[in-house]
Amino acid sequence: SYLFYFFNYWNFYFIFIFVSQSRYRSRLLKKINEINGNSELEISRVWELFSIVSSEKRTQLIQLKGIDEEFPLYGKVDVATEFEQSVNDSKSLLSKDNTSDQAWSSIFVSSKVIVSPELLVKLEVHIGDEIRIGKDKFIIAGVIKKESSQGFRISQLTPKIYISRYYLEKSPLVGFGTTMFDKFLFKTKSFH
Repeated sequence: SYLFYFFNYWNFYFIFIFVSQSRYRSRLLKKINEINGNSELEISRVWELFSIVSSEKRTQLIQLKGIDEEFPLYGKVDVATEFEQSVNDSKSLLSKDNTSDQAWSSIFVSSKVIVSPELLVKLEVHIGDEIRIGKDKFIIAGVIKKESSQGFRISQLTPKIYISRYYLEKSPLVGFGTTMFDKFLFKTKSFH
């Protein structure tokens, strides 16, 4: 069964949805679509799953986040488009002018991804290199510099990759037998 609880507190909408069986998914999506008809709400859908990513040299367990163009509803994800390592082994994330927004936007129109900085080191790759997630190839468009919606979860012990939900949906990673978190994020338009 599922439990759907929706309430408004000081112009913030809180929605808690607990789904225990996939047969209730269609009812849940119908309810979400009803809410989406409310012009006071913005909705973003995020898919999260664990997968393996590989480069020519290494492989790594990662947290894969399939996102839509509305994500994040609050704040933004700052993306670095250059990654420097100096002689004293300290790392610097750099962005030139508007390249952060361009890199972020590029994942929605092509087979590109944004990755955690530690993934570059672990896979021995650079921005612009190709990586393989499942059987599909992607280009690293940038590195996560800062996230406004960052909170601690056990899944953060693995490096993160942001990918367009469109490209994730087309991949064989999502299908029968996949363990995935399907999250809906909500924001009121009248209270920014």
